[in-house]
Amino acid sequence: MNTDPYNSERGELEYQVSDFGAWNGAERKFDLVIFNRSLHHIPQPAKVLEKVQSLLRPKGRIICVEYAYDQFDRRSAIWFYHIRRVLEQAGWFKSYKKLSGNLGVSVARIKEEWRASGRKDHLNRFKEMYGPLRSLFEEKHLSWEPYVFWDIIMDMRIPSTDTEMAFARCLMAMEKAVIERRAIDPVLFCFCGENAQHF
Repeated sequence: MNTDPYNSERGELEYQVSDFGAWNGAERKFDLVIFNRSLHHIPQPAKVLEKVQSLLRPKGRIICVEYAYDQFDRRSAIWFYHIRRVLEQAGWFKSYKKLSGNLGVSVARIKEEWRASGRKDHLNRFKEMYGPLRSLFEEKHLSWEPYVFWDIIMDMRIPSTDTEMAFARCLMAMEKAVIERRAIDPVLFCFCGENAQHF
């Protein structure tokens, strides 16, 4: 904040770091609340979103960019499998246990590992987030975005940084294309809503 050359144009930035569910420090209304891949971790998202509604001014906005692990389906697992197999065979994927050549067995394993991780971490499912968002706020925008590619590039080990970056961009573009063609179910959604509650 102190070194921002544009702070005089933006005005003062005020912030607090705290557990949002337990935070009660606001005595005023806000124009915007943003959840960036955090709401899926917060227990009882409906209660948290009710709190957000009470904090927003009328016509105030909420933006949620959220991970919906339970949307990962068999088609997504097959796409993931083919990309990962190519990387493993090139020696460009860090893996303790390589995938087998048996598509059915490997896809079942990928799908189970993906969902088991979400269950173990008690992540909220899509409907547990989207239901309250839709009922508490007037939906202005909903889109699905690439995200599975992040799981691939986190374990990618390509010797050339330039090649790795190019491959990562290619994966993101490929996932975006298969989402747009509805060839896979995406797992990252972007919701923008407006507080319709009038005080």
